[in-house]
Amino acid sequence: MSDLRSVVPSLAPSAAPSADGPKYDLDKALLDDDSVDSIVVESEEEEPPVVPIKREKGEKGEEEDLVEGEEEEEEEEEKEEEEPPKIAFGRPSIKDIKAKYPEFFQDFPDIKEAIFREAKYTQYFPTVEDAKEAVSDNEVFNVLSDAALAGNSAPLLESLAKTDEKALKSFSASFLQNLYKQNQEVYTLAVTPIFENFFRQAYKSGDENMKNSALNLAQFLFGEDGEDSVTGKKTVSKVAQILEDTEKSVKAREEGLTAGFRATAAYVGEQASKNLKLMILKDFDPNKVFTPTIRGMLVEEIIKKIDKQLSQDQGHKTVMGARWRRARSNGYTDDDKSKLLSTYLARAKSLIPTVREQVRSAALGKAERSAEVTRGKVRVPAKEVNGGPPRGTSSKGPRDYSKMTDMEILNS
Repeated sequence: MSDLRSVVPSLAPSAAPSADGPKYDLDKALLDDDSVDSIVVESEEEEPPVVPIKREKGEKGEEEDLVEGEEEEEEEEEKEEEEPPKIAFGRPSIKDIKAKYPEFFQDFPDIKEAIFREAKYTQYFPTVEDAKEAVSDNEVFNVLSDAALAGNSAPLLESLAKTDEKALKSFSASFLQNLYKQNQEVYTLAVTPIFENFFRQAYKSGDENMKNSALNLAQFLFGEDGEDSVTGKKTVSKVAQILEDTEKSVKAREEGLTAGFRATAAYVGEQASKNLKLMILKDFDPNKVFTPTIRGMLVEEIIKKIDKQLSQDQGHKTVMGARWRRARSNGYTDDDKSKLLSTYLARAKSLIPTVREQVRSAALGKAERSAEVTRGKVRVPAKEVNGGPPRGTSSKGPRDYSKMTDMEILNS
């Protein structure tokens, strides 16, 4: 497997798709709808000219301000109110772009894909601020969710304490009551350690009445194990056993995720290398200039250069990181593998033409120079002849035949 480091995250918990890149479920006809008009930013209107004010007396003799053309302006205002409002930001439809630039999406297919993605994202995140807030909230939720599923309530309580002390008190006060309503068996598990500890403290008080009361109440609540519970010989609480079982379950789940990660990384890396080779070799050496061995070496060099660029592309790393986190939460399904591979290839595909041409041009230059040296045909640039008189001649005097060859003498 090629060393495609940008396919796999540097730090990770522990049906091959088409090489054409990721596909999206958005109905593309939506953007071609003529009802989605282009939106233009309105320019600021010039202030209307000042109209002289005429003062006339009303029916009660009071002066009223009348502006020339007042009725006409009111009619125009009513018409303007009926017109639909124009929004300051927007984008033209795909159909509008094709009408003005028919070959645009053939030359830049990724732009069309980006427009579809943007439209899909906007359905969920109308603004960038909404997306940032959602990401932040999701990260917090994941931390609390993972802790809760692992049986650890500390992160939730710490978050409540930092956010609002009153909220922590309210949550704690209502917790047992709500737990009792939800599941009485679990409620009993939660409160048993409290009673057991209380009876033990009463038994250790030294007062005979308290000791007897503790024994009687323990036997009433815990049955035949009550006395052993009070004296400390055994415990009736199952909390420790539950936590131990949960820890084992979490450990087993982590081991499964680690194995799933390794298998997914191996699959994606292998398929990415295979698909990249196919895309690079297409029209790479149509005249069969290189031997198969040299051709394979050049392809490997191209893959390394592409992967190096991708490993330095922060945007690509962010997207791949999100894909890996999603795959982990899903348990590394076949669909996750497909999306990981498609996301990687979609970005790598855009880099292939430039990198491939650089490597091929360099290799062709070396091959031509090597062939010329082998055939003994190293070309030496010839000096230019400007069409002047033969050597040894001068435009101002007789020829100096001692400096001329026999052919030059004869030709002259």
